[in-house]
Amino acid sequence: MGSLYALPRCHPHDAPWVEQRLAKFPQRFRPHLARRYERVYRSDTEFPRREANTLLRNLTDALPRHGYRLAADNDELVDFAAAKAKACARLAAPLKGAEERYRVLAKFVRDHGLQPPDPIGPVTIEGAVARMTDELWWRRAVRSSHGRATEKVARDLMLVNKDTGIYSSDETLYRRRGQKRRNRQMLEELLAINEQGDSYTVAELSDLSTSNPAIRRNELMTRLAGFEAVAKQLWHVGEFITLTCPSRMHKAKLAGGSGKAIENPKFDGTTPREAQACLSRVWSRIRSKLARHGIKLYGFRVAEPNHDGCPHWHFLVFPPAWARRRVRLTFLRYGLAEDGDEPGAKERRVTFVIIDNSKGSAIGYVAKYIAKNIDGFGIEGDQYGNDAVSAAERVDAWAACWGIRQFQQLGGPPVTVWRELRRIEYECDGVLETARNCADKGDWAGFVRIMGGPTAPRETQPIRAAYWHEIDRETGELPQNRYGELATERLFGLRIGETLQMTRWHTWRIEKAKKVPPPACTTETANQRAQELSNPKTDAYPAQPPAPGSAIFHGGNEPAPPWSSVNNCTREQPTLENDRTNGSTYPSA
Repeated sequence: MGSLYALPRCHPHDAPWVEQRLAKFPQRFRPHLARRYERVYRSDTEFPRREANTLLRNLTDALPRHGYRLAADNDELVDFAAAKAKACARLAAPLKGAEERYRVLAKFVRDHGLQPPDPIGPVTIEGAVARMTDELWWRRAVRSSHGRATEKVARDLMLVNKDTGIYSSDETLYRRRGQKRRNRQMLEELLAINEQGDSYTVAELSDLSTSNPAIRRNELMTRLAGFEAVAKQLWHVGEFITLTCPSRMHKAKLAGGSGKAIENPKFDGTTPREAQACLSRVWSRIRSKLARHGIKLYGFRVAEPNHDGCPHWHFLVFPPAWARRRVRLTFLRYGLAEDGDEPGAKERRVTFVIIDNSKGSAIGYVAKYIAKNIDGFGIEGDQYGNDAVSAAERVDAWAACWGIRQFQQLGGPPVTVWRELRRIEYECDGVLETARNCADKGDWAGFVRIMGGPTAPRETQPIRAAYWHEIDRETGELPQNRYGELATERLFGLRIGETLQMTRWHTWRIEKAKKVPPPACTTETANQRAQELSNPKTDAYPAQPPAPGSAIFHGGNEPAPPWSSVNNCTREQPTLENDRTNGSTYPSA
């Protein structure tokens, strides 16, 4: 692949050095750096050559050092992960005792800029050691660290703002596209097979779950509408609250007159992940303070990026009418606790909008934020005039890069129980049947009432999700994960008091799909095929479909058209249960 940039104008003796320095950055960063270097080199200062070289030297010296290049592609990261996993295995081999192995390997991992696994909770010290010698663990950790390091440098170079790359850099956007493409290919190559022999590709099953953006959006809107209905029945009021970070966490700001993105001199290097943690701490204090006053909120929280990638939160909550003032004062107190006296903080850091039912539904206040952060459905563009679909893609890349949870339900019953109720096809008894009917109709408000209300504690709710350890039928032992630890419990149904209700009847295994090689294409068969296709009187396709496993190709590459006027996928498939909320289907797993 050729260079995506032209070498900047520089002194002839400096050209090799400049090119070597620029090569340390990802390719999509280099044109920006080249222009920046050339602007300094062509300036009217006393020593422009020295200043330009100093600028480039400082930028490259500030790059993070993790053992791999910032400009590394996915293949290079995979090779790096494999090499380090093998190095850890060699280090651990002569050591005695799990504690000593963990200490040595944890230092090795930290030396490469990564966080070693903590042996707490279900993670044993032996399992932590096994992770650090596992290529897959290294691959995930390196990809995550590399992506965040790359995006941090992009923000430092002013490549993440409304004028260059809104919400996330172009480099992160293209990396996210590559990640999705690899994931999709992997899912299409895997088969899920149950004990009855029914099989589906994992990609098909993924499309029927909340991994599908449309299903995810529909479910969120259903729950939001249900909370609003509950609030009206309880005479609770709606509040739309926005909570933002201090100005020092924003890399770019907008110039007053032109609206152009300029560098913020107060920026202290805070990453979006660190800013998200700051907002989480503020929300934790707000929630605790309100709880001490007997106020529990329910609704939704949406995290989305500013144009420079710094997150802010939107809350749609429904407090009792008598608690509205207390809620506002509490948000203001903790939202302005840090740098609350800076200019504009009191006007912009914490804002409130009263939901007036006479002017519109609460859904109207938050629906655009949900669509904007999922797939851009139903909106024309974001607040900066960008296409909604492309903006949503960049927001998705931002959230994936920094590991930020975009949507969080506040209060209310767990959605897992709701989803499991929709799997039940037959009539039940008592409260389970009432709840099943609500789930069947998409009545989230009715489901909330059955579960005890929007603020009922989990332990008092009548229906709960039920989990168990699936014992290996051959060995009779409890299942283990790839690191020799006890595997997590699997969801199998619902618990109503002491009664268990199965919702997942099948046992599934995952296998790699067998690839059927295309038929050999010789010169003779190719010429014969070309003659058949060029003769309109010749039926180019047989009267009956080919036998299972066979294939017909145009020129040996493209699949032939379907055998009927409908898609071949319309043939009878194993039964799928209805998703009664949004019209899609779920496998009866």
